[in-house]
Amino acid sequence: MTNSRGRRHYTGFTIVELLIVIVVIAILAAITIAAYNGVQDRANDSSVQADLRTISKKFELARVDDANAYYPTNNATIAAAIPGVKVAKSSYATTPDVAYNLLFCWPSTATPRDYALLATSKSGKRFYIRTTGAVTEYTGAVSWADANISAMCGSVIAGSSASGAGYSSGDTATGPWRSWTGA
Repeated sequence: MTNSRGRRHYTGFTIVELLIVIVVIAILAAITIAAYNGVQDRANDSSVQADLRTISKKFELARVDDANAYYPTNNATIAAAIPGVKVAKSSYATTPDVAYNLLFCWPSTATPRDYALLATSKSGKRFYIRTTGAVTEYTGAVSWADANISAMCGSVIAGSSASGAGYSSGDTATGPWRSWTGA
């Protein structure tokens, strides 16, 4: 193409303009992915917290129904005490370094009048709920990633030990998720 002064005039974009557009699109994509991951982590955290509240309410109902006013103390009595619970398994951390998840802890199985439920969300945040409390984020020093479940429980209720786990990565007989989790 030639204009009236004899110079050629090309239509289109220069390489610099194209590079600028590509860089802007890449920045917007990175921001969107980061925001999406944050939303997904918050959704997983909320789901785990809701599960802890639901199970805690069912535990309270089981205690009221028990002749001695005890909470359930093992996987078998938990299954009987909380029928119909379906935890959002996809929201829980189940990576190979998580040996146990959704733990039940009691200071004494002879007279179980206190308990704690502990869980790790897929986001990596750890939460617990105790007999008389609300769901709380765990910020203590004890690592929940190892198999030392007594230390995990003892970090929330002094002198307690684990009595059951909703998830156990090493269980090859029944699978990692217990039946009472809605498996």
